[in-house]
Amino acid sequence: MDPSRRDDGEEFRVVEIFEHRGRTCVIVKVDHTIGLSAKFKQSIKTFNSMYPFYNGYVEVLSTSRRKNFNKMIGDIESEELTYKGKLDQYDESRLKGKIFVGFDTAHWYDMEHPERKTLEVVKQRTIDFCDEIVEKSL
Repeated sequence: MDPSRRDDGEEFRVVEIFEHRGRTCVIVKVDHTIGLSAKFKQSIKTFNSMYPFYNGYVEVLSTSRRKNFNKMIGDIESEELTYKGKLDQYDESRLKGKIFVGFDTAHWYDMEHPERKTLEVVKQRTIDFCDEIVEKSL
């Protein structure tokens, strides 16, 4: 499936782009169950409890672009860092050429605490994550 397709059956979809403290922040909804039959979804209980989920991303400074990913993980305290890179695969001009760091909510802890996976909670976590990134000049 093409992750950048723009219809109701998207597997990966940018649901919000906003600015916070001078940084571009992005929320992406992920639903790998798109296109699967209801019967198949029902047969995999864990799979059903994981999807959909949201990812939060924050733009980093150009000086942090070359910073080692593992070093960056050690510098960040508030969230589990699971991504560093571009988001150019999305058809959003505001994202082109920028480098982002981000987290996802597809972990066992998140499945046990589904309230952590809601759009509202992920947006607040992204704002908190952005605050930390800005305060650490990343």
